[in-house]
Amino acid sequence: MDDAFGVPVRVDRFPKREFIAEARGVWPFKRIVVSPHFLMMHPTYQRAVLAHEAGHCKHFHFEKRILALPVLDIDARMDSRIRARSRDRSRRICRKPKVMD
Repeated sequence: MDDAFGVPVRVDRFPKREFIAEARGVWPFKRIVVSPHFLMMHPTYQRAVLAHEAGHCKHFHFEKRILALPVLDIDARMDSRIRARSRDRSRRICRKPKVMD
């Protein structure tokens, strides 16, 4: 197996974790890595899996994810501040009034 849809394919004979296939690397060093389980699949399923992983490579999904990290991090920090403010407001509202003797 040399390539799928223009993306090099490699077999990981001794994977450290379970997977069927995954797109790895960044442009221009992208590749699809398949496990021994992949090799036992029916050829029709193999083609479908390779097409799916090649789509990740061709559409630069990993690179887009890396570029989005700073934006997602800012969003997450803002979200945690908003949640903290909301929690504090809720605690103030729900605080039981002291009973006067």
